Amino acid sequence: MGPRAGVARPLLALFAALLPVGAVNAQVATIWRVAAISPANSLICLDEHGTPRQVVLAYLSIPAGRQPYGMRAAAVLRAQLVGRDVNIRAVGPQGAGYLSALVYVGRRNFNEEFLRRGHAWVNHLQDPPSQWRRVEATARSARVGLWATPAPIHPIDWASAEHQAREVRGTLDRLAADQPAQQRMLGTFIGRRSAKRYYPFQCAPWLELDHRDVVVFTSARGAQAAGYRAAPCKRSG
Repeated sequence: MGPRAGVARPLLALFAALLPVGAVNAQVATIWRVAAISPANSLICLDEHGTPRQVVLAYLSIPAGRQPYGMRAAAVLRAQLVGRDVNIRAVGPQGAGYLSALVYVGRRNFNEEFLRRGHAWVNHLQDPPSQWRRVEATARSARVGLWATPAPIHPIDWASAEHQAREVRGTLDRLAADQPAQQRMLGTFIGRRSAKRYYPFQCAPWLELDHRDVVVFTSARGAQAAGYRAAPCKRSG
């Protein structure tokens, strides 16, 4: 061993001693206990002080709540994690009130295993490890987990559809309580652009109409002036 090596060791030791504690311990495992699974299928963990913390599984989009496969995903998380000590490794930008993290059970990357077993989609918005796209594709091809269900729907698409359904239900509820609006609606006529025909509102063949093919007239005279011809009533019953 040369003289330079003999000098380097004390210098490295001195440098390490002067570093902030957080920098020296940057790779130290953060061990938390999983206490429960939230309705959004994130983890409720107790940190080293016993304080509850919400942990989102990084790089994954997991069905949750009333979404198809949401209950199954929750059951898997509950069976495999609740009551266990896990190694939490935070990744990416963090949000208010939650931590996005890779979760390790021993040396096992739980996030990647959960994806491999087909319980989630890769969250492409988080810039996941490149190999995880292949992991998802393999699970999809093998039809395991959610990929064995008839029509898997991504959580983002499900949330969007739920939002639209709530808006429609809200509009219908408001309309049901607004008698003058109902009368105005029943007094309108529905035109079919492709056929140049029009129907009284209550007689329109709604199941046959594409929304892009619909035009609304406030009177039969207005429909006729636009070149539409009266169509027979198709009201059932």
